[in-house]
Amino acid sequence: MWLAASLFSAALFAESFAKTGGGVCGGGVGYYAPLRSLTFDHDLGVADEIARYAPERWPHPIPEHSKFPIGLSLVIAPFFLAGHLLAAALAVAGVAVGTDGYSWPYELAYCAGSAALGWLGLVAAWRSARLVAGERAALLAVLGVWFASPLFFYLLIETSMAHAVSQALVSVTLYLALTRDWRHDARAALAVGASLGLATLVRPQDGLFAITLACWALFPPLRAKGEAPSLRAGLPRGLAIAALAAGAVAALQVVVYRLAFGSLEAVPYFHEAAAAGRGATFAWFHPRVAAVLFSPLHGLFSWHPLTSLAVLGLIVLARTDLRLAVGLALGWVAQVWVIGSWHDWWQGASLGGRMFASSSFAFTLGLAALWQALGSRAGRAVGAFATASAVAWNVSLALQYRLGMIPAEAPVSLTRMASGHLELLHRLVARVAGG
Repeated sequence: MWLAASLFSAALFAESFAKTGGGVCGGGVGYYAPLRSLTFDHDLGVADEIARYAPERWPHPIPEHSKFPIGLSLVIAPFFLAGHLLAAALAVAGVAVGTDGYSWPYELAYCAGSAALGWLGLVAAWRSARLVAGERAALLAVLGVWFASPLFFYLLIETSMAHAVSQALVSVTLYLALTRDWRHDARAALAVGASLGLATLVRPQDGLFAITLACWALFPPLRAKGEAPSLRAGLPRGLAIAALAAGAVAALQVVVYRLAFGSLEAVPYFHEAAAAGRGATFAWFHPRVAAVLFSPLHGLFSWHPLTSLAVLGLIVLARTDLRLAVGLALGWVAQVWVIGSWHDWWQGASLGGRMFASSSFAFTLGLAALWQALGSRAGRAVGAFATASAVAWNVSLALQYRLGMIPAEAPVSLTRMASGHLELLHRLVARVAGG
């Protein structure tokens, strides 16, 4: 099943990249431009890079510097270098391809790197799920998150965005925290902290999972299935080491912003709300929690219903491992609060709740616990049916989104989604019959 899912994912990624003629588009341009600029121009100015993609792939004003965090550029840099080597080899072989950072080998390597890292994040989530559930429940859970959650579209189709890598780094961080004695081992704590810092450098919102780590730091990590936790007196030194490591890595973004914009106050993120007439960038005491979860405008549960079962699964998980469940739940609730407080709480042009891709680890463990609780043959059948239905729903929405059948930044009712599924099925049947 894992091999089949991986091969299907690779095929879908390749088809999507080939059909669009390039993988970098939309917000992905904002992430890609600093990497190309640092590599070839050796500076942070991105006006010339973004101009190359405007207006087809960047339908916005061209900025002098990118507002997007620098972390994705750093993480994807080795893949970008591989794209440069591929472009150079093709050029030597006589293929008409540029070696200036703009041709398809660079974009292919950049997007493939994002997808590959996202896949590794799923491996980390799957291996962690096996600590709390059986093999079948863990596999069914990770397949559900893979294909029926917000991660799917940004892992395999719109891969130039930061969400796949964001998920990978959060998942690896939490996997390390569960499988290493980071509370007392300095090297393990350094790895956990550096991984979280890098995740924060990719998407600052990911730093909220420090709440999860802080919760787990009060108890030992789960090392093996069924092992009972034991408390130790005092504050674990690993917590301080991890916090320092995470802060040191994440602080690089402050340096980059100061170099690019002169001060943090000048970063465009902090002024977009006022420019759009929406008041403050964050309304911390009035988060749109219900809208973020249930709104037809990219609500998490209304667009990706399997995630609601994943959250329910965290409650089930609390019955067997309260520490693990509470830590994950607090991290996810913090995500909901921040997203709901943001002026653009519907997450812009998006297929559903894309900003919850970084919560994939929590969703996986929640689903694994839920499917494990339904341990009978009938229960396993219910889990398999629910997962298959959610996958079909999510993949259909992705196709509708890609084909322009549903808008990128407007409410879509459940009725319209359902009619879109039927229309898509009709198109598919007609195409097969006509072929």
